[in-house]
Amino acid sequence: MVALNLFSGVQHPYDARETRARRAHLWLGLLLALTCLMSLASGASDISLWTVLGKLLRAQELTRMEHVVLFDIRLPRMVLGITVACGTGWSGFSDSCSLDDAAGLGK
Repeated sequence: MVALNLFSGVQHPYDARETRARRAHLWLGLLLALTCLMSLASGASDISLWTVLGKLLRAQELTRMEHVVLFDIRLPRMVLGITVACGTGWSGFSDSCSLDDAAGLGK
């Protein structure tokens, strides 16, 4: 996906930066998905995520213990972790924007 400038025949520097940004977003998304699976798979109980996923894919009934551990403990823990991480990232972003505005660098 190399876009050429029609007037000069040279690749625009913003196109390379956009390609790198897309690759970074793809890798970060894959890393988030892997981290979510690891979060759902780990815990103090002996219940395996892969066993539960196999049962869900075959439309089998989960035991009460599997249901409680997966949907009442591990899944909320994962969602809360993602929410806290997003909030922390957003507060850092907004804080840096407000510092730029206070220093007169905003516009």
